[in-house]
Amino acid sequence: MARLSQQLIRNVLCSYLGYVTLIIGFFLFPFVVRHVGAEVYGIWLLTWAAVGYFELLDFGIGQSVARFVAECRAREDAEGLSRVCSACLALYLPAGVVALAFAVALSPGFPDWFHVAPEHAELASALVMLAGLRMAVSLPCRVFGGILSGLQRLDLGTYIAVGTAVVTALGTVIVLLLGQGILAVAYVTLGVGTLADAVTYLAVRRLVPELRLTRADCTSESLQEVLGFSSWIFANRVAIQVSYRTDALVIGLFLPKATVTVYQIGLRLADLIREVATKIPAAAFPAASHLSASADQGRLRDLVIRGTRYAMVVFAPLAGFCLVRAEALIACWMGSIQYSEAATVVRLLLVAGTAAVAQNVVAVTLQAVGEPRLPTFVGAFDATANLALSLLLVRPLGVPGVALGTAVPIVLSNLFVLVPVGCRRLGVPLRALVRDALLKPLLCATVCAAGLLLVPHVAFAGTWGGLLVEFVFYCVAYLALIAAVSRPSERAEDVALFRQTRGG
Repeated sequence: MARLSQQLIRNVLCSYLGYVTLIIGFFLFPFVVRHVGAEVYGIWLLTWAAVGYFELLDFGIGQSVARFVAECRAREDAEGLSRVCSACLALYLPAGVVALAFAVALSPGFPDWFHVAPEHAELASALVMLAGLRMAVSLPCRVFGGILSGLQRLDLGTYIAVGTAVVTALGTVIVLLLGQGILAVAYVTLGVGTLADAVTYLAVRRLVPELRLTRADCTSESLQEVLGFSSWIFANRVAIQVSYRTDALVIGLFLPKATVTVYQIGLRLADLIREVATKIPAAAFPAASHLSASADQGRLRDLVIRGTRYAMVVFAPLAGFCLVRAEALIACWMGSIQYSEAATVVRLLLVAGTAAVAQNVVAVTLQAVGEPRLPTFVGAFDATANLALSLLLVRPLGVPGVALGTAVPIVLSNLFVLVPVGCRRLGVPLRALVRDALLKPLLCATVCAAGLLLVPHVAFAGTWGGLLVEFVFYCVAYLALIAAVSRPSERAEDVALFRQTRGG
């Protein structure tokens, strides 16, 4: 377990380099809005919300690649690795063709269906086509990203993602400063993303030179094995798409297009914080598959508790600070107070994010060991309830009503169904998970957030510098509390593991 734990920690630490991509997007967001306008940027967001449904053509295959590659690696089965990857590629290729066909069909009617202003109708259709083309290219290439994940080489995937984000951001800034519009940004996104797919393919070829991707290796048995697992992942992805993509569509149908941008501001800030914790479940998935293939149940249970604790320890303080200082963060970020309604959105989505982080490692572990049904059923409930509540609340409450419709089902289903039932199926003591992994970080963050409310703003709190000063003192207090409430054995284990990771 020591070697696997070190590898897991390395992957997690390296994956935090990928946070650079979110920070780039965070600061690029207001720059693009100022240059193209809230209306045009709202159309861009609406386009990706609609084309985002093409993600369903993934059919859960990407996660299947990661799981089966990890299992084949644990068994040292090179032949099985080639069969599984060939089967996944054979399923992905027609999915890419279908994505392009859907974009061609959607493009002409998109402006009318979403009531786009006549002067932007041609632009909206072109954006749909380019987004669909990007999806058609990226779908088959996800096989190679899945292979990197299954090999537990998330470091390489992170380097490629960061490079892609940096080049895309530079290209976006250049074309906008040259006076081009959002269409030029779409071309930059398409070109750089395709180049990144090619680099990922070359990395896989270098790491696994014995890998064969041939028609002969794509057997009916391997196809059935992949589809048997991926069908459940696909159903879960459908639920996720409905939960997170439908909000923008509901707002676009019932409210002015500029309000899509308001909602996206809150969503982007909440996602920026939630993504900090998602690095750990992403790294835990191939590790859990490896342990399951090795029939090491004791260490699998330890992985769930330790992974959940690490995820909540890094998420809770960031969420607490943002809950208290949401208005100031948005004003500094966007350079204006006109988006103050987004503060309510970010608070509601952070509450939902807390519940999501609490169940993330449990859910991915269930999927990794071949029991994806529970996360899928919970996701289906979330999606259905989210859509119903959002449609019910969008008119009386506006944008915050849509965020509320998203938060309520996630909190109820994740905390009261997925976590307790998932722990029972994995043999994880629920009391230990709640006490050590959830309550301690959340209580420490709550105490620090309450203290932040009682302390008056520093003199320059309306600036990034003022917020940074507050955040540093807030984090020092939080870390002191975490150290105080942690058992000596927990501190010793964590210190030893990180020392081994640094030394190994």
